[in-house]
Order: sequence, then C-alpha cells, then structure tokens
Amino acid sequence: MTIQEAVAMADELKPNAFSTATKIAWLNALEGRIALCVFLMSEADAEQLHYTADDLTRTLLVKPPYDDIYELWLEAKIDYANGEYDKYQNTMAEYNAHYGEFVRYFAERYAPAQRPYGCPLTPEYYISAYALAVKAGYEGTLEDWLESLHGAPGAPGADGSDGVSPTIRVSDVAGGHRITITDATHGASNPLTFDVFDGQDGTNGRDGEDGQDGADGAPGADGVSPSVSVEDIPRGHRITITDATHPASNPLSFDVLNGTDGQGAGDMTKQIYDPTGKEQDVFAYVDAAVAGKGTYSKPSGGIPKSDLADGVQGSLDAADSAYQKPSTGIPKTDLASAVQTSLGKADTAYQKPSTGIPKSALASAVQTSLGKADTALQTAPVSSVDGKTGAVSTHAETTVSLTAAGWTGSSAPYSQQVSVTGVASGKIVILDLNLTAGQTDAATLEAWNNICKYGQALGSGTITFYTDTKPSAAVSVRVGVIG
Repeated sequence: MTIQEAVAMADELKPNAFSTATKIAWLNALEGRIALCVFLMSEADAEQLHYTADDLTRTLLVKPPYDDIYELWLEAKIDYANGEYDKYQNTMAEYNAHYGEFVRYFAERYAPAQRPYGCPLTPEYYISAYALAVKAGYEGTLEDWLESLHGAPGAPGADGSDGVSPTIRVSDVAGGHRITITDATHGASNPLTFDVFDGQDGTNGRDGEDGQDGADGAPGADGVSPSVSVEDIPRGHRITITDATHPASNPLSFDVLNGTDGQGAGDMTKQIYDPTGKEQDVFAYVDAAVAGKGTYSKPSGGIPKSDLADGVQGSLDAADSAYQKPSTGIPKTDLASAVQTSLGKADTAYQKPSTGIPKSALASAVQTSLGKADTALQTAPVSSVDGKTGAVSTHAETTVSLTAAGWTGSSAPYSQQVSVTGVASGKIVILDLNLTAGQTDAATLEAWNNICKYGQALGSGTITFYTDTKPSAAVSVRVGVIG
C-alpha cells in the first residue's frame, strides 16, 4: 500500500478537513514505531523512513494482508482530532487488534538478523547469538549456525553403583501422622522416622490498625456542560438535551404537545360532559325533546311514584320516614342553625323581584355567557319542551368510522380526518362512542378515551381527530351537528 492509497482510503471512509501533510505526519509516527519496535532497525535507519509530500507513491513497510493498519490508524487520528472520543475509542480498539495480529505474524516468521519481508534496509540491532554472528561476518543460514553448535560426542562415563529405591510409609499416630523412610542411607534396621502433628487452631488475631488515607486521586476528566434547545413542531414543541450521557450524536429528545382548542360555543368532549361514564344517550334525549319521539309520556298529574326506579322509590321512602314535612311547610326553626344563618343572610343580601331577576342584575360573566348562548342557538319551530318555552336548537345525526389504517403521522399525536355534512366553524358538534355497534370492550373504550383527551379540529365539512396511540381496530363514532 502506498502513502497516497492509505490517505485516499481514510478520506473515503471518514471524510475530513485535515490536510494531506497532516496525515503524512501521522503515518510517519506509525511507520517509525514499526521500524524500531517490530523490524528492530537502528534509529539511523528508521530516520530514513521519514516521508514528505514528494513520497506519495512510496510503498509503506507493512504488506498485505496486514496493511489495513495504516487506514485504521488514520481514521483513529481523525476521530481524536475532531474531539469524537467515543468513535476514537472504537476505532483504536479495532486498530490495536489488527496491529497485534501483524506483530505476532512477523515475530513467528522472521529472526531479527534477517531482512524483513520487502524491507530495503539491513537491521543493525540484534538480540540473538546467530544475529551477532551475522553482524560479525557469518554468512551461513540459521540452520547451519544451529548445526555448528553441536560438539563431538564425549567418552562414556564409568558405571555408577546400584541405587536403592526409597520407600515411604505413613501411619496414623495420636494427634497426627508418622512418616517412615528407608533408602541407601537409612536401611530397614535404622529407618528415618519423624512425626507430623496436626496443629491446634490459633486464636483470632486482633483487628489491625486503620490504614493511612490514600493519596488524592488524579483529577477527573472535564465535565460536559449540558445544553437544552427548544424548537417548534406541529401542535407543540420539541425539547433536545445534550450532556455527558447524551452527546450531540445521540441527544435526549422528547415532545411537549399543546392541548387542542375547543370549537364552537359550549363544545366539550365526553370526559367533560360524562366524567363518571354514565353513557347517557344525548342524541335520543334531544330527539325526544325536540321532535316528540320520547318513549315516556308524563301524566298530566305528574309522574307517579310507581313509575320511578326501585332505587329512587327507596330513597323517597327513606326521606318520608326520616322527616315529615308539616302541611304548612318546614318552619325555619326546624332547620340547622347554619342553614337558618344562611337564610337570614340571603333575606338581607338580595330580594328577588316578583317578575324575576333581570339580566342586568346578573354578574358580567353570566351576562356574557347568556349573550353567547343567544347567538349560538338557532330557533326551531318548537314552542315548548318539557314544560319550558323558548328557542330550541335542532341537530342532525350521522355515524363515522375511524379506521385502524386511516391514522397518519410518524409519531404522536396521530391524526385522521373524516367528512361530516354540516360541520363548520361556529357549529356545535356533539361526539359520542357508538355503543349500538357493540363497542363495549375494554380496548375500544381505551382507544376512545385516548381520542377524546386530545380534542378535535373542525373544518368546512370535516372533523380531524387526534390520538397518542393508534387503535388496532376501527372506532365507530356518533356525530351530532347543532345549528
């Protein structure tokens, strides 16, 4: 691999702004280590390997398949110079593994006195007798040198006296063992005998003195000042945090979404108008009230007690037994003292005119709300509903399906727009889960709850729904448009 090829490969794999001269200087540092520490060149010879910009076509010392250490070395130096220390650690780990493989391969195949494979210089640093002999002028091979070290066979030595095979016997004695040895010096009539006794358990030693405080540790690495940025996104803001744990390449990011503005006068979601889950059919009530489609006709004399629910009748019975109101009404003296005090304050605070409380006597906020109600409701051709007279709003009802595949968006909140005739800005829209479609399972109720908490956006003939979790099945919704 040439210097030019090593630089080009590093630039392709890791684009950078460093000059070729800087990368050549990095290669010189690596090439010098290889020359001195692996090829065992003299310092004078290693200095001849100092490359410049005129040496781009010069071949580097290490040959394939181990020459990838040059490209990995340059990549690691680029990461370190850019301050990308995590990447530098990873690249250096790979470089060290490849460099170690090359050094082991070279050490197994080349003696220090031999010319390295393809190395143009003769080493002048030797660490073996054979290498010293070569330096002194020996011209044979390593095998010839090793053969020359063998001398002529020596004369046979005199026979030695017959030896005695020693025997060792171990027997138990009180408190230990007895060792008996017989050999040439200690015959069977006078063996070497000694006893080895079991030692007694020693007493526990006292606690050692506290050691001296250790020296102060080295200063820790510089900390990383965290940074926080906020950017606008559709329907909210995105918070991005970078610190020592979350660098710029992998920041901590999360979204904070705005709540949806209410639409029209008195618009509300189910979690507002039905927080206890009563599931009252608002549409059926309005139909019965406005169009006379009710299922119960109130008798002219009032609803009899027998027509009430058992629970209501029970409550009435309990009330009757608890207190019998005198025919002339409950006297003020029978009321609790706090109630009497409140009634006294009410008597002195305000006296309702006989013709009713005029609008001008109401609080300004109440007058404003009544004004909005006057402009929001459209008069229908009905003169009385449940005994009350005045303007009554009409409504049209339809059913829409929020399909599982219709939700759009790569992240929450997801949205789905459906077409509904009559929807427009300023109209009152009532939404409810279509329970008649059998949607009473826990998954559908949870999905409807997620849709309700985000609110909806009204357009011209459209309603856009939002959710933070895409439902796995379609959700049927009843829509009523008033006005």
